[in-house]
Amino acid sequence: MSDVFWRDMPCSWPGRTGVAKTYFVQKQPRRGYFSSINEAVSFAKPGERIEVAQGKYFENVVVCKSVELVAEKGADKPEIYSHGVTLSVDADEAMISGLSIRTGEQECYALLVISGHPIISQCHIQNVQVTGLSNPIIEKNNITQSKTHGAYITGRAGGSFQGNTIENHGWYAVWVEATGQCEFVTNYIQHGGHGQIMVTGQTDFDSIGDVGPNVSASAEEVAPVFKGNKITDTVVNLIRKAELGHKRPSQVREVGDTVSIFVDEREESGQTSYVSDARVERFWKDRAAVEVKSFAVPVFERNWIADGLNHGVRIHQNGGGIFTKNKLMRNAGAGVCISLGSPKIFENDITFNRVGGIIATRDASGHITHNTINGNGLFGVQLSKGGRKLHIEHNTITDHEKMGMHFLDGGTAQCFKNEIAENRGPGVVTETLGDPVLKQNILRANTIGFTATRFGKGVLTDNEIVNNEKEGVIVTQSANPYLAKNRICQSTCNVVVTRNGLGTFIDNYIRDARQVQVLVSAQGNPTMTSNQIICGKDEGVVCKDYGAGVFRFNVVASHLGCNIVISKHADPCFERNLVMGSLIEGVRIEGNGKGTFLSNFIQRNMGSGVVVQSGGVPIFRNNLIRNCRQGGVYIGHGGGGQFEKNQFLRNLCGIEVEGTGAGSQEDDEQREIPVFTRNVVANSIQYGLWVGRGGCPLLQRNIIEGSRVAAVYIETSAHPTLLANEISNNKAGLVFRNEGRGVFIQNLIEGTETFAVEISNGSNPCIASNLITGGTDAIIVEDSAKGNLYQNIITGAETGILIGSGCTTVIKRNVITQCGTGMKLNGASDCELAENIISENTVRGLYVTPTGHCTLLSGHIVTGHTEGVVIEGRGSFTNSHIFNNSKGNLVIQEAGDPALKGNLIAGGTVGMACRGGHGGTSGTIIMKCTQGVVISGIASPEFSENLITECEVGVVVMDNANGMMTGNFLYTNTTNVLLRGGDTFSMEENSIRDADVSVRTEPGGRGTLRGNVIRTNEALAVQLSGGTTVFAENYIFQHWRTPAVLADQPGKAVLQGNIVFENLVGVKTINGADPILRDNHLTGCSIAAILVTDGGAGCFETNKISKNNQLGVLAQCASAPVFFKNVIELNGTNGVMLEDSTKAVFKANTVTANKFVGFVVRTNANPLLEENMVSSNPVAGILVKEAGRGIMRANFLKSTEAHKPQVQIRIEDIGSDPFISNSEISGAATHGVQVRSHCKGQFVGNTISHNTDCGMEVTDDASPTVTKNTFHDNGQQGLTISLGSRGVYENNTVFNNAEGGIHMRAGATGIIKGNTVRDESRGGIMVTSSTGEVSGNDITSCSRFGMCFKGSVLTVVKENILHHNTSPAAVVEHGATPTFTENFFHSNHHGLGVAVRDQGNPLLERNVFYKEHKALSVSSGGGGVYRSNLFIKCGTEGTYVAYVERSEPSFDSNVFCMNEGVSACFGEGAGGKFSHNIVCNGAGESTGVELLANAATCFASNTIWGMRVCVSVTGSASPTFTDDDIIAGVSSCVTIASGGAPSFSSCFIRSSKITGVLVTSGEAGFSGCTFQGNHSGLEVKGGQVTVTGSTFRENKTGVSYTGTNGTMTGCTLVSNTVAVAVRAGANPLIKGNRIHRNTKGVHVTSEGEGTIEECEIYLNDDNVVVEGEAAPYLVENHIYDARRNGVHVNGGQATFTANHIYDNSDHSFYCEAGSPILTGNRIYYAKEAGAFRSADDATPLTRNNTVLNHQSPVINATTQQDRKGIHERAGKELEKVKVGLARRAAKRRESASVSLNIVEPVLEMFVDGNGAPRKEARDQKSTNDEERKEIGSRGSLFAEDRSVSYTILAEVRRGLTHVGGFGRQSVADDSGRRKSSAFGALRTKLPTPPQSRRGTVASPPRTPVASPSQRTPPRTPVAKPPATDRKRSSIRPRKTSSTTVTPRSQSPARSPRATHRPSRRRSNLPTVSSTTESRPPTLEAVPYDASFVPDKEGDNLPSIPPSLEAVSYVGSIQ
Repeated sequence: MSDVFWRDMPCSWPGRTGVAKTYFVQKQPRRGYFSSINEAVSFAKPGERIEVAQGKYFENVVVCKSVELVAEKGADKPEIYSHGVTLSVDADEAMISGLSIRTGEQECYALLVISGHPIISQCHIQNVQVTGLSNPIIEKNNITQSKTHGAYITGRAGGSFQGNTIENHGWYAVWVEATGQCEFVTNYIQHGGHGQIMVTGQTDFDSIGDVGPNVSASAEEVAPVFKGNKITDTVVNLIRKAELGHKRPSQVREVGDTVSIFVDEREESGQTSYVSDARVERFWKDRAAVEVKSFAVPVFERNWIADGLNHGVRIHQNGGGIFTKNKLMRNAGAGVCISLGSPKIFENDITFNRVGGIIATRDASGHITHNTINGNGLFGVQLSKGGRKLHIEHNTITDHEKMGMHFLDGGTAQCFKNEIAENRGPGVVTETLGDPVLKQNILRANTIGFTATRFGKGVLTDNEIVNNEKEGVIVTQSANPYLAKNRICQSTCNVVVTRNGLGTFIDNYIRDARQVQVLVSAQGNPTMTSNQIICGKDEGVVCKDYGAGVFRFNVVASHLGCNIVISKHADPCFERNLVMGSLIEGVRIEGNGKGTFLSNFIQRNMGSGVVVQSGGVPIFRNNLIRNCRQGGVYIGHGGGGQFEKNQFLRNLCGIEVEGTGAGSQEDDEQREIPVFTRNVVANSIQYGLWVGRGGCPLLQRNIIEGSRVAAVYIETSAHPTLLANEISNNKAGLVFRNEGRGVFIQNLIEGTETFAVEISNGSNPCIASNLITGGTDAIIVEDSAKGNLYQNIITGAETGILIGSGCTTVIKRNVITQCGTGMKLNGASDCELAENIISENTVRGLYVTPTGHCTLLSGHIVTGHTEGVVIEGRGSFTNSHIFNNSKGNLVIQEAGDPALKGNLIAGGTVGMACRGGHGGTSGTIIMKCTQGVVISGIASPEFSENLITECEVGVVVMDNANGMMTGNFLYTNTTNVLLRGGDTFSMEENSIRDADVSVRTEPGGRGTLRGNVIRTNEALAVQLSGGTTVFAENYIFQHWRTPAVLADQPGKAVLQGNIVFENLVGVKTINGADPILRDNHLTGCSIAAILVTDGGAGCFETNKISKNNQLGVLAQCASAPVFFKNVIELNGTNGVMLEDSTKAVFKANTVTANKFVGFVVRTNANPLLEENMVSSNPVAGILVKEAGRGIMRANFLKSTEAHKPQVQIRIEDIGSDPFISNSEISGAATHGVQVRSHCKGQFVGNTISHNTDCGMEVTDDASPTVTKNTFHDNGQQGLTISLGSRGVYENNTVFNNAEGGIHMRAGATGIIKGNTVRDESRGGIMVTSSTGEVSGNDITSCSRFGMCFKGSVLTVVKENILHHNTSPAAVVEHGATPTFTENFFHSNHHGLGVAVRDQGNPLLERNVFYKEHKALSVSSGGGGVYRSNLFIKCGTEGTYVAYVERSEPSFDSNVFCMNEGVSACFGEGAGGKFSHNIVCNGAGESTGVELLANAATCFASNTIWGMRVCVSVTGSASPTFTDDDIIAGVSSCVTIASGGAPSFSSCFIRSSKITGVLVTSGEAGFSGCTFQGNHSGLEVKGGQVTVTGSTFRENKTGVSYTGTNGTMTGCTLVSNTVAVAVRAGANPLIKGNRIHRNTKGVHVTSEGEGTIEECEIYLNDDNVVVEGEAAPYLVENHIYDARRNGVHVNGGQATFTANHIYDNSDHSFYCEAGSPILTGNRIYYAKEAGAFRSADDATPLTRNNTVLNHQSPVINATTQQDRKGIHERAGKELEKVKVGLARRAAKRRESASVSLNIVEPVLEMFVDGNGAPRKEARDQKSTNDEERKEIGSRGSLFAEDRSVSYTILAEVRRGLTHVGGFGRQSVADDSGRRKSSAFGALRTKLPTPPQSRRGTVASPPRTPVASPSQRTPPRTPVAKPPATDRKRSSIRPRKTSSTTVTPRSQSPARSPRATHRPSRRRSNLPTVSSTTESRPPTLEAVPYDASFVPDKEGDNLPSIPPSLEAVSYVGSIQ
């Protein structure tokens, strides 16, 4: 820049001298100043200076050269600001000074130093980043107010920061992440939101967690230096996490957090940070004053770190350093916190910190030596989570509130030679796996010397633990320390192990305790080995309160109290200890104490060796207890214990026990008795065992010998137990005196000098299983003795047992043999004698004399005597075995009245003879006798629960014997029961089995058998051969060779309530036998439960017949049984088999869950099955085959989910023809009913539901008749007909089946007629490869399809109603060719009416589609012919009524009326024909016809009217339209887009509100078409459009071109507002057209271009208008007779060449603005203002033009004849138009007539002549009122509401009349009477629609509308034409009938509004005259009403008459 000012100024760089060239920057433009700093920097050279004036500079400054950038003198910090990095420095040397550098981007840095050694000073900087290899000097700056770091040093950068203020930053004030040399000196650092200083290496260890010790720093890393900085940390700004863009927002701290100094380094060994003389007074509550991590090794020396809110120093994450001679005091946390760090801490004073002195955790290491740790709050040193490499040595740890040293959470350290003293708690505490090593330490004068608690550990060796206030060592709460060779003395208690404490104590010296030497309590469990525990002033070892422990090889001696005391549930173990010299007992166990003593020596104690009392229960094993002054063992009150293999030698008494039973009963139940096992008690001075009052010891397997008085002496309520002891060679054996008790079992008593056992004086012992031999009397029981003698063996005595009077002894299960007398009862005694074996004694076994009486004699074995048992008196005799006695087993004489129970009687001729008397026998076994029991005479015994077996006859009843047998067992007798007589004899609940015949009745036999079990007999269970026996509630089973019950002769036997199971046959009746079976249960039989054959009969009622191996019931061979209300279930094959002409009757039975079939009917069986419940039979409920017949009515065939049959009813084989009616059939695994294999059958009124597959399957040429059935909720189809089957299927109801309603397939030819199919999720009726007829069905609410036809189908489908289906109502596919005639498709909203695909080729004729979501889809090669169908009110927005793709169907004479969406859509690849169809009156966003990708359909003679878009062509579609009427599109009649290429020929496109045709892309052609009454006739916005020979009339815009080209030739444009509009970017060719009687002929605007050539433009208000920047080219046109200007140019640069412009009203050529070019034009006569006019602003270019302001010389002179020819040609063209319109009108009339002829017969199927619904159309569907009601509730078209069909018919007629235009409307004959159309009767009922706002002027209400010749135009008066010599002719309207028009306000119903439709005829002349107000409207007098806006539904039809009564004008030439 040549005009830049500069000055030479002194250089201000340090170290530089001289003059620097200076440039200036100012925000406001100023000569000589740069307005941008970057410009100045770019211009300046290295070493030059730039001064910045005051202001705010918005730019990103880059300093890339060594220049000075400073504030101008006097400027106050000029501000540089940007949304990014504001100032970047990338220069070797630069200087920045006096500026304010800020950024608006939260995550960016305002100042970025990239390289070099710049100097930044005295600036206000928001934040700074130093990176790369830069090494700046940043001094005396104010670095404030950012949301990131204040100073961020990264990469290999370094630098010097000196004298800066760094404050108020969102993260750290300083973050060093660089390896360069960095120095911070005398800075003021504060208010960092996250902290003040973070120093780390380039690896962010915080983001990856803690690293291990093997990670080392890079050799290039250099530690920063911090000197003389003032660092405070009160956060004053609210820093929220969401506001920070940093990568670690989770670490943000909020207001109030403070931090003092934060050193975070990653260094090599030897590179250190140094912070000296720093005084820090405020801490962050979650941080520390000094924080060292990431391998940092700073040195802290002589610092004072005090009063912090947390720790003073924190060393973590592999941090290190040296800390020496510091004072760390009064911090809220600890003085030092070490976590995964390794510092050296020595010679520091660590005092008065609130938490503690030093905390070391997480594998802390290093050295802590020679420190004074004093007076801290909780502890001196705390160590956790490792620390094996941490050494704590030579420290003084004193005066702490809680403890000196604290080890927890696995903390450990090596502690040597520390003095831990005078702490107010323990000197050392270890807990939670703390595991220190303490060696040669002194623990003195603490409250407790050493405490191990809560799983604490530790190793203590060679320590002095002395003179502590309470305990020397305490181990508690599962702690487990190791103590060896320590000296533990002179404490109150030297060692305490309590509360689950453990610990190992080896070779310690424990003495001189003031109280107990060693105390173990509260589940303490130490291990003490080889310790010396001596000379205590109280007890030696005390274990109490569940204490335990192991004591081995210890010396416990010379205590003033007991050597060992165990109490309060303590349980220690003492092994191989020496216990001696106590002044009282050696060992005392009391107070529920326990303990185990093994191999100890207990001797020479002054009292007893061992004393146990008060609940003590010790274990003594292998101990030697000898030479004690009292007993060896004394067990006192409540004492117990176990004593095993001990030796008690030469004591006063070996064992003394007393008092153990002296307490309460509760005490007796809870006490522990002493147990002595395998001990040797020898040479006792008095007794081996003495048991005194209440004693109850247990002695087993002991040896008691050599006692000088007695072996055992028991007295005074003592109760010992002696088991398996050897008592021998004593003076006497057992002596029981004075109510002595006890239990003596399995002892050997021998070698006594006198008696073995004596029981007297009320004693009550229990003596059992002993061997007692020899002596005078083995056992003497006398003097009211009690006791029990069990299972003893008594032999070799004179009397085995002698029982005197008055004794109550129980003598049981003893063996008495080889004595003189076994047992003798003299007189009355109350002894209980039971289960003794008395055998082979000399005289008799057991004798009860006539005066003898014993309360109970039971369980004896009496054998081998002359007489077994003889009873001559009374008494009870039970459970004895009496057999093989020579003179009789058991005999009851006439006076005998015993009670016999549970005895065994065997052998002999008579087991038991009842010859009189009474008595009861129960539980007795009588066997192997000739006669088991003989009841005769008048005996009346009672037998219960006896066993009678292996006899020839078990029981014989004869004479008039009575009695009762209950619960007995009779089996394996030849005959169990023989009834030959009897009176009231009865048998109940007996078991009768395993005989040849269990029960045989003979003539005369009587009685009742109830509740017996009769089973497993060889021949028969019951043989009924006469008699009147009643069998009730018996169990008869397991007869496999013959029937269980055989009725072979007439009789009156009754079987009721029996259970008959597991037999070959349960009951068999033959030969006319007629038993009655009621309420029996027959099960488990091999062949059948009931077999009725050979003329058998019987009445079988309410029986249960179940689980038989084959059949439940078999009826055959002319049998005639009756079965009523039986249950026949779970049988192995079939429930019931009926065959061979049986006429069985089954009523109200339940036949269920049989293995195969419930009922099988075959071989001419003809049963009656009525009201039976048949369920869960796996194969079939009922199977009819092999010419089976029968009547089956009102049955219920159902099944559970777990037991579904394959089918419920199956009919097969020729000749099978059952009649099945009114049954419920459900729950089959496949089909409910299967009819197959040429059979027939009739099904009437059945309900078939909930079957897994089909409700009914008809297959294999079957031909049933199926009427009035209901099929629902089946797993597949309701009804399937296949494989050539026939039949009639009529008036059935089918709904809710999973796979569809009815399926006819595989060549079937059924007639499906009059059925109701509804609610089918997989389709209503499917016909596949079959023929037949589908007619008159009502198909509703089905999914997937209503009907589906596949394959070569030639089915007739007629008169069906398909409505409310959610998928296609009908599908035709796979080549199917059905014929659809007069079907009604209604409201299938979510699917289709008909879907044709996959080569489907149907014929659809005279069908109605009403309110269908999608009415028709033809795709995938489908075809077909669609003729004379009605589509009405179908579709929804965005859907298609009829859709075609990849198919070529033919549509002919169909009507699409009042549909939404797209009426007909032709998609990709669609072809075919679409002719003579009517598409009309669309609703909402509707489209008439839409053609998509590549569609090529041929359209001919269609009428498409009243849609939003009538025709839409897109996606390369190329259809052809010939002679189609496209009318009244709400948006557009035709839209062409996306490459569409249609061809239109002779089409009529009219009355669109927006565009007649809208082309946005593609190639379209229009030939001979008429565009009339549209807002825009043809609007071209893209693509290529060719228009030839077409007519545009009465449009607001005839043709509009925007942004595209096109060609229009030979067209006529008349009566349009704008005939041709050419807009921006358009360049069409408009050639040879006639443009007349428009408001504007040609309007070119907005940069439009184009060529207008050889056109006639006349009679327009303005013939040509050019505006804006338009540049059209007009050549050789005739422009004349304009009402205003011939040409009006108001801008642009148009070109006019060789045009004829003449006879216009105002100007022939008016140039108001622009620069037109006029060359060779002829401009003549203008009526008002002149031929040519140019305004002042216009700049026309004219050349060779002829301009004359008089009448055209072309006319007046030479071309008058030519002009006449022009008018003649116009007249001829109008005549052609008139003829064409007339022809088209006639064609429309024909089309409408044909359409009405199509629709009327279809509708007449459903409505009568008055428009009311035909009732019979509904009634033919069902005769059931409830069914009609149900279907009606589902939305049937023919519900009671008549309005539905009424509305359909009215809308159809109205829509067709709209389309027909002037077709089937009423016309007046010559007499003025109205002629009625085919719908005349209905029309009189229809409401008359009101006139549209655009219609003709309505007459007053209720008066006839004037004839067209008298009507006036709407809204605006007819403009009077200017005076002219040329005549204008008026148009004479066609005469129409008069009609009454109801005003809108009085309209009784809403309907589309009637609108005026202008005439399509033209006069021969181009002008129209008008003379009066009453003349008919002229074409130009009825312009398009642009203000018309639809305000009601249906107001989308502006120009089409809406009803039959609307009047249409047909213009005629006057």
